[in-house]
Amino acid sequence: MLKTISYVGITDVATMRTDFMPDRTTAIQLVEAFRLLVADFDGRSTTRVIGTGGRSFEFFPTAITDNIPPLEPRLSHAVCLLSRFHLEHIAEATLGDGEEDRGAMIISDLLLSHNLARTLARWTPTGAPGEIRKVLSRVDQVHLGRMPAQLAEEVASHFPPGFCIFGSGGDSGSI
Repeated sequence: MLKTISYVGITDVATMRTDFMPDRTTAIQLVEAFRLLVADFDGRSTTRVIGTGGRSFEFFPTAITDNIPPLEPRLSHAVCLLSRFHLEHIAEATLGDGEEDRGAMIISDLLLSHNLARTLARWTPTGAPGEIRKVLSRVDQVHLGRMPAQLAEEVASHFPPGFCIFGSGGDSGSI
């Protein structure tokens, strides 16, 4: 029986390891990974496109989600590294899937870094509901995942107070 994990996410193919151990990661490696991730999203302007059915919508194209600009190996590696602190049940998974049209490159790298078989959900969106105002994206916080507290504090010390959040969502707390 296959257990599936769905995740859209990133990796540096030249240095990717499937035997990665989170407890051997240094704070400086994590700081650089977060900086690369933030740089991919922060300050992006929206792009207006015409979707299926002729509806227009706006979105923030990024290397991670849209390969705009092309997804560089360093950024992909950063996402894969950070995923080690966010994906709790990855050891139980035997198959991973992701969207065909957005994030396909990163999900492939991410699942390969976890040594998982991978497939894509094939669907075509019908267009975004409603109008999205043209704004710039802004990264206000990053979730550090479930790394050891001392490592999390060391990583957080490289960013403004409150920018780093311990945990992966509902179990979060500011450092």
